Amino acid sequence: MKTFPFIQDPGHAWLRVPRTELVKAGCAQDISSHSYQKGRNVYLEQDCDAQIFVDARNKQGLTTKFAGYTNKSRQSRIRGYESYTFTDEDS
Repeated sequence: MKTFPFIQDPGHAWLRVPRTELVKAGCAQDISSHSYQKGRNVYLEQDCDAQIFVDARNKQGLTTKFAGYTNKSRQSRIRGYESYTFTDEDS
């Protein structure tokens, strides 16, 4: 079982996942450009991409937990990160 940070601001939320975990789950190629990336982390948007990741882990028999963090006063800096792109290194 692994726990991943679930980060919320007043308008949206993301699941922070190390890029290596997307590759292990076999879903790195399925993540949309509506998610963001910075360094070794990918911030999966809550509406679709986070569920793609959780479903992929479930198929492997893995349990996923969330650790919530909410910033109620302002937009998250995640919104300024680069949009997610799948690369050959993710294969």
